[in-house]
Amino acid sequence: MHRRSLLLSILAAAVIGCVSTEAYAATPLDSIPATADVVLRMRKPKETIDKVVEMAGSVRSSLGDQMRQHADALGLFISNPTLAGVDRSRDWHVVAFAHADSDPYVVFIIPATDTDTLQKALPDGMASFVRDDCVFYCEEEAGLEPLKQGLPESGAGILSEMSEKSRPLFADSDISSFVNVDHLTATFSKQIGSHQVQLENLIKRRLGMLALVPGLDPDKMVGDGTDAVGQSVNDCTAFTAGIVISDDGVNIETYADFADGSATSAALAGMSTADMKSLTDLP
Repeated sequence: MHRRSLLLSILAAAVIGCVSTEAYAATPLDSIPATADVVLRMRKPKETIDKVVEMAGSVRSSLGDQMRQHADALGLFISNPTLAGVDRSRDWHVVAFAHADSDPYVVFIIPATDTDTLQKALPDGMASFVRDDCVFYCEEEAGLEPLKQGLPESGAGILSEMSEKSRPLFADSDISSFVNVDHLTATFSKQIGSHQVQLENLIKRRLGMLALVPGLDPDKMVGDGTDAVGQSVNDCTAFTAGIVISDDGVNIETYADFADGSATSAALAGMSTADMKSLTDLP
C-alpha cells in the first residue's frame, strides 16, 4: 500500500514537473513582456532562406545562386557573423525596448545548437544569459532585465497586446514584425506632441501664399490635416506586418489595430478594402 502510494506520488510529481517545464518553455515569444515596443521574428531561418533562394532562382537561376552564397551574411544581423552555435531550424526573435531620452535596448533571442559556442562568438561586452536552449543577449545588461524574470504573469506578455487577427499574421508569416504602438505613443508622448506642432507650423509657412485665394483658409486646412494624423497615431494601438514567401512570389500583409470606438476606427469602418497583389517579379 505504501509502495503504491509512493509510486503514485512520484508519477504525479513527474507529470506536474513536465507540465510546468513545458508551459515555461512554450516559445521564446511567451517570455517577452507587454512593455516590449517592437518584436521581429524570422520563422525557421534555414527554411525561409531556402524559400527565398528557390523563388529568386525561379526568376533567374544565377540570382538564386547568388542568394545562396550570401545566406550566411544573415549572421551580421544578429551580431554573430559566423553563426557559430546558432540553430537555424528554430525561430529567431529580436525585441526592442524604447526610451524617450536614450537609444532603445535591442535584445536578441536566438536558439542554439551549442549555447557555450554561441555566447563565445558574441562581440566583447555583449551581456547574455541562457534559458531553454536559447541565448538572450543585448549590448546593455539592463536590456535583459525584463526577460530574465521568465514568463510574464498570465495576460502580461506581448501576446496580450496582439489582437485575434494580428496573432495569426505574426505567427504564420516567414518574416513578421509587431509594433506595440500604444506603448510607444505613451513613451514618446511629449515628442509626438511637439513634432505635430512643428509639422503644422512648417506646412503653414510653405502654404502661406494660399491665403491670397478667396475662400481658402490655409491655417484651418493644415490644422485639420495634422490633427487627423495626430488622432490616427493616438488611436492606433498596434501594427503587425508579415511576409510570406512562396514559389509564386512574395506576399506582404499588414494589419493595424485601433482603439474601439475611436474616431479613426469609425472612419475606417466605412471604407472599402482590396486585396494586395503579390510581388511576382524582381527588377
